[in-house]
Amino acid sequence: MNGNTVQTISNTNAKKVTNYTADTTSPVLEKFDFNLNNGQVTLSFSETVRVSSFAVEEVTFQNEANGGAQTVSVALTTSSIVSTNGPVLVLQLSAADLNQIKKESQLATHTNNTFVTITSSGISDMNGNAIVTINSSAALGVSLFVGDTTPPTLVGYELNMNVGSIGVLTLTFSETVNASSAVSSGFSLQNLRDISGGGLSVQLQGGSFSQQDSTVVVLNLTITDTNRIKKLVGLAMDANTTYLSIGNPAIKDMSGLDVVVVPSSNGQQVSAGRYTRDT
Repeated sequence: MNGNTVQTISNTNAKKVTNYTADTTSPVLEKFDFNLNNGQVTLSFSETVRVSSFAVEEVTFQNEANGGAQTVSVALTTSSIVSTNGPVLVLQLSAADLNQIKKESQLATHTNNTFVTITSSGISDMNGNAIVTINSSAALGVSLFVGDTTPPTLVGYELNMNVGSIGVLTLTFSETVNASSAVSSGFSLQNLRDISGGGLSVQLQGGSFSQQDSTVVVLNLTITDTNRIKKLVGLAMDANTTYLSIGNPAIKDMSGLDVVVVPSSNGQQVSAGRYTRDT
């Protein structure tokens, strides 16, 4: 109070601490945001945590706060943190984990059915203190939920014309689709990429779809549709004459979004090595 200046301590003659108390407080996951559209989960902790200590298999999402026998849950397997050490981490869900979550129609579709649990082995702070466990009986609810607004796309497909008396079309999509929403008439086979100026095509009229919601859907063609395809010489004779167009409706994802249309002016060729001719 007399205006005396503090004595300088240079960095070449620093003073050693007299008493030191280490951090023994466990970090707490205080909140999380879930973006179903880009597959990112933002985790906010009570202090800085170490990314290298993260164990993805210790994190589970469930559809209710108080888990029980009927609770729907998905434990993560291959997702990873894409940010650096800090109190806020970004967890990027892998395609496998995200599609498994989307497959569960009662899980992570809105704020009221998105909860997370984590064990004490899930992550640690910078001093090695394990995170406080969040049990399934008292799961943490999402703070901000963003739904899926990205429509599914056709990634590729296989056509097998040699399965008994019918053809089998195996469709692979960019995300989990709702098998029960599939409509066979939304799919057409054509012999050229662009048939707007003429060509051969068959719009499917029936058949049976696999009933499991997945990224892969199998359509067993009817005998009638199979024979309509075989009748048109030059259509689906080999990979070079096998293209697929998709109209609307054809199939939806688990959020009810229609698959992206593949127009007959730009049909998608059968995937490489995925055509089997009738023998």
